[in-house]
Amino acid sequence: MYSYQKRLIAVKLYIKYEHSLTSVIQELGYPSPKALYKWFKEYEANGDLSRTSKRNRVFTQEEKQFAVDHYIEYGRNYSRTVRMLGYPDRNILSDWCKELAPEARKIRRSRLNYSQEQKKEAVIHLVSRETSVQTIAERLQVTRKTLYDWKEELVGEELPPNMSNMPDSPHLEELKDEVDGLKREVYRLRMEKDILEKSSELIKKNGASIQNNSPTKKKHG
Repeated sequence: MYSYQKRLIAVKLYIKYEHSLTSVIQELGYPSPKALYKWFKEYEANGDLSRTSKRNRVFTQEEKQFAVDHYIEYGRNYSRTVRMLGYPDRNILSDWCKELAPEARKIRRSRLNYSQEQKKEAVIHLVSRETSVQTIAERLQVTRKTLYDWKEELVGEELPPNMSNMPDSPHLEELKDEVDGLKREVYRLRMEKDILEKSSELIKKNGASIQNNSPTKKKHG
């Protein structure tokens, strides 16, 4: 939750920077664009911001709905919503979601059932290391441990450097092919990048050579 002083600093910077949300958030590191604009509108209407403690204050229906909408729009994460808006606390926000958007409440992880195909796709992202473990876990609403359990289930505890050395299993061949395909695609993209860079260097060198050997250049020389 943000103190009165922090909210006031953000609003005054917003005014100073000619209503640039991005500039304020980049400098301060808080809050969300919606929260800052809401603080500004409060300041504009009242000439000041509320100093009332968030724990003791009574929230308006508009504030409740705003918080619930923010929760739904930004990943359905109670902690993130409270941190970005500066109000209320997790328990209060949970109650508001039950009241105003019961269908949008966060699904309990224990109730989520993933197909073998979904697990396989998650493991592919995990072993290819193109996406962080935390990002994959948050996307699927599972723990990091669950991801590693899936990996152990499909490919064993340790992934050998050479995919062809992996022992056979019901889903392993398909998984191996997809991971190898990802590796080939990465290699192809790297090669294309190297070729483009070398081609660019050759073009620059040839251009410089043509200029040095041009009749005009020789005449002036």
